[in-house]
Amino acid sequence: MKTTIGLTLAVALFAAGVGLVGCTKGPDPAMLVGSWRLESFNPTDDFAPDPSVTTEITFKDGKVTGKGGVNQFGGPYEVNDTGTLKFGEIVSTRMAGSEAAMKQETKFFEVLGKTKRFEFNENQLILGSSNNDTLAVLVPN
Repeated sequence: MKTTIGLTLAVALFAAGVGLVGCTKGPDPAMLVGSWRLESFNPTDDFAPDPSVTTEITFKDGKVTGKGGVNQFGGPYEVNDTGTLKFGEIVSTRMAGSEAAMKQETKFFEVLGKTKRFEFNENQLILGSSNNDTLAVLVPN
């Protein structure tokens, strides 16, 4: 009888632990609010942002606005406290710019389309894919 009770207790404690892990909260979505500047893309992409090109995004009230490098953009986003982040349809102006700025802007808009999660590392905002790959790193603007 002691073995059965001990085993039942161990299984119950394990299940409770698994339940707690499943309830872990992610980063605070309120920390997104504000303006962020692109610092880098995924280092394995062989594409580094041009320091002379400003790419920035501002989060406020479920909407983003910003500058991709040449064009202004905006759209909705959804976020929750488990670290999920998804951008809705992003619309932008359609001006032309330097080749470097246009490439950076195109890459940044691709990142927004692939973003499924976010996290913070010190003062950096990290946008990530559903595979937990880092897509871009931003810093406060």
